[in-house]
Amino acid sequence: MFDPSASPVLVIFADLQTVHNPYSFVSESLELIIASTASIAIHALDQRQAVGLYVNGGPSGSSYWTSVPPGRSSGQGPQILSALAPLSGFRLLPLAQLLRRSMPSLPYGSTVLAITARPVEETMISLLTLQDAGHPILLLTVSDQVPEVPSTFTTFHLGGRDAWRRLETLELA
Repeated sequence: MFDPSASPVLVIFADLQTVHNPYSFVSESLELIIASTASIAIHALDQRQAVGLYVNGGPSGSSYWTSVPPGRSSGQGPQILSALAPLSGFRLLPLAQLLRRSMPSLPYGSTVLAITARPVEETMISLLTLQDAGHPILLLTVSDQVPEVPSTFTTFHLGGRDAWRRLETLELA
C-alpha cells in the first residue's frame, strides 16, 4: 500500500522576480533566494527526502523556465545546483502562474516551499489552492522589510540586503 509519509517529497518554487518590474532585480535578494534554495534542497536530500525544483526563469537569454522533477538519487543534488547556477535575474512568468501550471505534476501530499521577494496576492491565492489540494505550504520571504502575509500557512522572513551582506562576509574555517 502506498504511504505518502513514507517517502516525503519537497518541491521548491523559487521566484526570480525581486521587484515590481520583471526586467529589473535586486541582486542581493536574487542571490539570497538562489543560495537559500540550494541550501534547503541539499539539506532535504541529506535527510533522504525527494526534492524537486521549479524556477520561473532560466539562464540568460533562455525562453524556458527551470524545472528538476522530484527525486532523491545521488545525482539529484548536483542536478539542482547545476540548474540554479546559470540563472539570470529575469523571470519568464509570474510565480503564481508557475505554481498553477505545475500543480498537476506535483506528487500527492508533497510539501511546497515557495521562496519569493514579492508575496503578492496572486501568489498567495495559488499557494492557498495548492494547500486546499493537500499540499503543506511553507513560504519564505526575502526583502528589506518584513512583508504582511496571511497566517494561513507557515511563513519565515529570511531578511534582505543586510542578510546577504552578512552572508558574504562569512569565512569558512
